[in-house]
Amino acid sequence: TPFELMVGVKMRVKEDLILSELLNQEMRRAFEEARDETRVSARQGIQKLQEENRHYYNLCKRPYSKCRVGDHVAIPRTQFGVGLKVRKKYFGPYEVIKALPNDRYEVKKVDEDDEGPGKTSMSGDLLKTWPLSGRK
Repeated sequence: TPFELMVGVKMRVKEDLILSELLNQEMRRAFEEARDETRVSARQGIQKLQEENRHYYNLCKRPYSKCRVGDHVAIPRTQFGVGLKVRKKYFGPYEVIKALPNDRYEVKKVDEDDEGPGKTSMSGDLLKTWPLSGRK
């Protein structure tokens, strides 16, 4: 065109602006669709991975027996240090004195001369039933 020869740039015409606006809208729409598809696939992948993790976590989770007030149990050693590798891993016997919400139990030491805390609260999945309940 003569304008291109004189100025050196292509002249912007109203039709060109409308066309570029349509192209921009189409590009935006395609980008948003691709982003939505990516979000959906990411959400599905996260849900699948969470289900797998939940499954394997539940496989390793030790089932526990419900304790009642008066039961004798053993509690695990929670503090570690030098020379404790060969010591017993559980303290006991302890007596369940109170059942707390969310599967927690308040326990008291039966024999005050044994090592371990005198009175503490523990989660039910950490407690082990004391062998020969009622005896030391």
